[in-house]
Amino acid sequence: MYDEWTEEEKNAVAELRKIMKDEVPPDMYEDKHVFYKFLKARNFNLKQAETMLKNVLQGFPKSFVGFDQGCFTMQPAIGNLDGKGLFKSANKYDVLRCVLQEIEKIKKRLKYKSVQLGKTVNQSVYIYNMENMTLAKATHRQSVELFAEGIQIFQDNYPEFLKKIYIINASVYFTIVFPIIKRILSGAVIDKIEVYGKEGWKQVLLDAIDPDVLPAFLGGNRTDPDGNPNLNSCIVHSGPIPEKYYLTKDFSKMMAKDGVTYITIERQSKVKIPVAVQYDGSILNWEYEVKSNDIGF
Repeated sequence: MYDEWTEEEKNAVAELRKIMKDEVPPDMYEDKHVFYKFLKARNFNLKQAETMLKNVLQGFPKSFVGFDQGCFTMQPAIGNLDGKGLFKSANKYDVLRCVLQEIEKIKKRLKYKSVQLGKTVNQSVYIYNMENMTLAKATHRQSVELFAEGIQIFQDNYPEFLKKIYIINASVYFTIVFPIIKRILSGAVIDKIEVYGKEGWKQVLLDAIDPDVLPAFLGGNRTDPDGNPNLNSCIVHSGPIPEKYYLTKDFSKMMAKDGVTYITIERQSKVKIPVAVQYDGSILNWEYEVKSNDIGF
């Protein structure tokens, strides 16, 4: 097909690849036909094709490793997750919405890959890295409850979306939380989970995933263009959340913010707060503090 392109089309593809080199996943960058399709969809208007491609990339999930044997492969670094910092920066419902958004992004990516390959690609493989898991993280109640609720939503609403889960670097702390999570898992999901400690998992991953797809830090051959084995161009490895992202806990500071409203609500009563939505697709967010007692919303 490449030989059938005109010189102008080949030059346009080369230019779009040059512009997007640092923004697209490596597997996409190597496929010239992807860039051709975006250009063709915009009548080879380079600027419009660039905008369209960037909009699509916004829907791509984090911690994406690649495709192997027709499956989408992810590597969430659960052990690095800062649960306390997360819940100081967002409420549970916002976090769950984020998780569901990531799942929907994966579904979009699967549709894209299905078109690219000309066959259905509809399953995902997860490699949960438990390295750096501590007792404090394993026993953080809000994190455990969130993870359990997220799994419940996943298995109830995305049946057969999951092909396999590999849990690696599982320590004694993992054995504290896993029985709690396991109680809510269906038998079909449990059968798809394999748990490994510090040893034995690299060869298992290599047997299941192409070494050219698997990152070097997981035992494969794949690195970033600069040789980084952690594949930071595709994977978010998590870590401590900076305090600047924490929600306000000082009542006086919150009252000084723009747009804050002070109201008094009597016991066993309620109040409606109208919100004007100016744009389609807007996301409604709120933050509140109470001087005394508690409040539902």
